[in-house]
Amino acid sequence: MAKTVLTYGTFDLFHIGHLNILKRLKEKGDRLVVGVSTDEFNAIKGKKPVVPFEQAS
Repeated sequence: MAKTVLTYGTFDLFHIGHLNILKRLKEKGDRLVVGVSTDEFNAIKGKKPVVPFEQAS
């Protein structure tokens, strides 16, 4: 049975740290699914993105 690894993040200013964590997560399973947090979800967590979700998608 294939193992799926699921993660999420804002990724509004994608950088090498994001790439490194995604590479490490991919090593944990057969398939990596990455969700992108909306501005509304980030607000609940007390975070404000630099680039709004609507502009990045």
